[in-house]
Amino acid sequence: MNPINYGRVALGTILGGVIIAVLDAVVNGWLLMPWWSRVVAEGVGKPETRGAIALMMGKDVLIAFLLATMYAAVRPRFGPGPRTAVLVGLAGWLLAYVPEFLDTAAWIRIPRSMAAISLLVGLAQCVGATLAAGKVYMESSPTSPSGR
Repeated sequence: MNPINYGRVALGTILGGVIIAVLDAVVNGWLLMPWWSRVVAEGVGKPETRGAIALMMGKDVLIAFLLATMYAAVRPRFGPGPRTAVLVGLAGWLLAYVPEFLDTAAWIRIPRSMAAISLLVGLAQCVGATLAAGKVYMESSPTSPSGR
């Protein structure tokens, strides 16, 4: 089996991170902004800060990296292509977004529809990021025994 091509994983991370970040910005910065404003006004959430935005961007890149790496790891077993990317995206969503949704639903007073929208957007983020990473990923070529 060929080793993971980390150069392609990095490229997939960048593309996936952009997809996740853009969806975050559109959904949370525009679609859900009236709800977020109300949550902050009620004292349930914190106001948006540069530090919070940087933390969220870091989270987006980390999730994209993990999705791209998981795709590269399972690709030899499941085969290249969108089916594998969707399965990996679904697994990433189950690992990263569903537990966060359950915590939010249990501990924070926000409208359930707001939490549900965030959960569904998380699914789109994970699947979209993994599809992008899968599109650019190629296995490393094995080196010949002579080292050339």
